[in-house]
Amino acid sequence: MRRWLVGLRAASMVLLVMIVAGAVPSQGPAALAQGGGTIGYGSKVLGMISADLTQVIYSFNGATGDLVQVHAKSWVGTLDPQVTLLGPDGQTVADSARSPFAVESRDAHLARFLPQTGTYLLLVSAENGTTGQFLLTLQGRAPVPATTLVYGEAVDVTVLQIPSHSTTSLTPWTARPR
Repeated sequence: MRRWLVGLRAASMVLLVMIVAGAVPSQGPAALAQGGGTIGYGSKVLGMISADLTQVIYSFNGATGDLVQVHAKSWVGTLDPQVTLLGPDGQTVADSARSPFAVESRDAHLARFLPQTGTYLLLVSAENGTTGQFLLTLQGRAPVPATTLVYGEAVDVTVLQIPSHSTTSLTPWTARPR
């Protein structure tokens, strides 16, 4: 597993060098964005925190109730990333925490339901003066309609079987009020 991760990191560095050299266009799922910029749900961008550039700012559009997940992974160097999510009104919506699923403890993660519609800012910075490159991932989705369950009120539930040859262990189901 470790050898695979080292190989993946080496291949990513080659791609990064090719992007910087102009051999590969930077439009795509993993664009290099040293100074920040506009990103959207599903984006992955490479960025850098240095002594000269201590903070990188990205913006994205979100709507009330959207679920956003942000992950900043230290990629090269000693970077210990920190991510702050600012709302359209400029107020802090969330600060990152250490990802409980991170391979390395320096990764930062946050997940929030957005409180209002507008343009949000992601501020990526470093803790304790660390520097290096990071991979920032922004995932998001619109609110999912749900049926409110009320104690004592009956609902019809449909449970669908997953074929026995499937590797999925979860059984999807739907519920609707009677």
